[in-house]
Amino acid sequence: MASTFDTQFATSAAPELMASFGETVSYTAAGAEAKNITGIFSEDADAMAYQDDERGVLRVGVLKIYTDTTLGIASPAEGDAVSIRGETWYVQGKPSTATMHTLAIVLYARQEVAGGKKFVRRS
Repeated sequence: MASTFDTQFATSAAPELMASFGETVSYTAAGAEAKNITGIFSEDADAMAYQDDERGVLRVGVLKIYTDTTLGIASPAEGDAVSIRGETWYVQGKPSTATMHTLAIVLYARQEVAGGKKFVRRS
């Protein structure tokens, strides 16, 4: 049973937050077709992790989406893909409330050195 806070958040705050800060993302669950939904995305630039050879980088982000099947995804799973701003991120974890999922997502990229300068190529 949802708490009073969850119920009030679902009917008033969540729609306002999505309308103000949400963007269209394409969510693809394993074995399913892509579905366009609205989510609130943020990337943690301070949480990049480099592989031992320093040619790989793991970018970390958070995506908030609705828990219902009409506006969001009812049961996101680890390994599902999310296309955000032309980049493919992958679900790694999903704390949930009655209204929204907060997905921990990662993007794997390869770092290369050209002319003494490092840059990240999206894979």
